[in-house]
Amino acid sequence: ARRYDGFSLGCYAVWSGTLLLLIYLPGLADAVMQAPPRAQWAVLMLGVFPSALAYLAWGFVLKHVDLSRATMTLYLIPPTAMGIASWGLGERPTLMVLMGAVVVLISVLALNLERGVGVVRAVENKA
Repeated sequence: ARRYDGFSLGCYAVWSGTLLLLIYLPGLADAVMQAPPRAQWAVLMLGVFPSALAYLAWGFVLKHVDLSRATMTLYLIPPTAMGIASWGLGERPTLMVLMGAVVVLISVLALNLERGVGVVRAVENKA
């Protein structure tokens, strides 16, 4: 992450994934033309927001934040995707999915609070 900026990392990740998906190229144009406009819009939005912007944000975060703290934020991806699907696509999550999201959010919060307490204790022990 130090060798490339966030934009370059995002571009490499997105284009590498696109290259691997080219095996589906035969018949893609017909499938896209037969798909309803709502499905086309959903695929476009999923490609732009949770994919491309996420890689750009991840590159930025890695450049400016400690790696262990940044990695904890990866656990926020599923609840965020659930929120986007609920808001943008009208999907309604089940109670079990909502409970899982709450567990994830509490875990990330607890890990961040625990780290803060550990830093305070380390500083107190030095003094």
